[in-house]
Amino acid sequence: MTEIPQYMFLITWIVLALIALSLIGHGLLVVAESHGYRKNPKVKSHPEMEEVQGTGVLLGVTFTGPKPELPELEDEDPYKLLHQRIREKKESLWDEPSPYEDEDDDDNGMAGIR
Repeated sequence: MTEIPQYMFLITWIVLALIALSLIGHGLLVVAESHGYRKNPKVKSHPEMEEVQGTGVLLGVTFTGPKPELPELEDEDPYKLLHQRIREKKESLWDEPSPYEDEDDDDNGMAGIR
C-alpha cells in the first residue's frame, strides 16, 4: 500500500501548525508593542483637527424647519423633464406585479413528489 496519503496529511498538518505558530507570534508582538507595532498607531489627521486637544468637543449642527423649495423651472427645462421621467418610472414600478410574489402553481391538486 502506498504511503503518499499519509505523507500528504503530515505535510499539510505541519504547514497548518507553522501558520498557527506564526499567527500566535504576531499576536504576541502586537501585545508587547514591539517591532513597530503600536496599540494606538499614529495616523495622519486633517489639518483643522490638529487644534483639537484630547477629547475636545466638536461642533455639530442640525437644521430644522421647512426644506427649501426648488425654484420653478420652465416646461422645456431638461432638469424638469428628467424629474418628470423619474417620477413616472417610480409610479410605474408600483403598477407592475412583483416578480418575487408567489405565483399559483396549477398542479390540479397533485403532490409535488412522485
